Amino acid sequence: MIRGAVTVAIAAAVSGCATTPPPPPAPPIAGVEEASGVLRSGDRLLIVGDHEPGTYYSYPADDAPLDAPRRLPLDPALLERHRLAAGPYALDLEAIDVLADGRTVILSERLSALFDEEGFVTIYGRALAEFGGRGFEGLSVRPLPDGSSRVAILWEGGYPEPADLPPAVRTQMCEQALRPRVLIHDLPAGARNLRVRGDTVIGDVELKVPLPAGAEPQAQRFRAPDLVWHRWTMDGEPRWGFIALISSGWAVLPTSDSEEECPKAEDGAPLRWCYKWLQRFTIDGEPWGEPFDLDDVLPVETRSANWEGLGWWEPGRALVLIYDERIARRRVNPQEAFLLPLPDGW
Repeated sequence: MIRGAVTVAIAAAVSGCATTPPPPPAPPIAGVEEASGVLRSGDRLLIVGDHEPGTYYSYPADDAPLDAPRRLPLDPALLERHRLAAGPYALDLEAIDVLADGRTVILSERLSALFDEEGFVTIYGRALAEFGGRGFEGLSVRPLPDGSSRVAILWEGGYPEPADLPPAVRTQMCEQALRPRVLIHDLPAGARNLRVRGDTVIGDVELKVPLPAGAEPQAQRFRAPDLVWHRWTMDGEPRWGFIALISSGWAVLPTSDSEEECPKAEDGAPLRWCYKWLQRFTIDGEPWGEPFDLDDVLPVETRSANWEGLGWWEPGRALVLIYDERIARRRVNPQEAFLLPLPDGW
């Protein structure tokens, strides 16, 4: 009851039925705090971070040919801040995309909801709400012939975080990794304030992510922070599926030199967050082909960063990725995105 009342109050405030205090003056832009979602839309790169409620950013996107992976510096002087009408209610923002009707939409993990610049677009049920610090992280949209949008929302999976679980279930629940899931539904042009329920969902798919060697909770297990719709030839026929960004980690420190220990090291110590891969999945969640190891192409300075955002730079041809960090502890100055042509055969 409390959760429902909060949702109603937020919806009323967003729609103008309740007054909200004006936002404080915008601070100077030093970068994107804890960037979590990214894609190119026209001549702008759209970026959202999970630290600044009710806000996303845009950045000029150049037209230079992309024949090889390259770094894209994000000069703070060229970043433009965009405010959402939901203001402080649109918090914990994790992903961004553009609907077929042209609206920019942003995913809130905390509220399990999708916002546009005017307010709520969709509200999702509790079945895939945030649990143990794991919730909605990824978003991808593709247009349909009738002008509606097919929306894929990614629940990240992985090991739950002990600090985000009730003490009574903390021990047993944080030691088993959960697989990522993709919720698929259609959204009519111009629609808003929709509740996505079981009868409106056209797909609820578990991604069968790889299982590195070893036993849980010491073993590396994958979560999926973002994805894009992608169409490629499967068994001689073009079909829709996904490219997912998947990242692995352990829940309990593995024994030194065990099979669970990450074979990669930084500053002489094995990495906790070991693998960062791209993996194709069919619409049924089955892996397709071999994963692509991002360590083979990412810059040394940001290779072990928390890569959180994945979007299209050029649909069907090249991707853009972004990593989550605090500006005060940035690895390179200015911050960067990373542009990656699709691997051969993808």
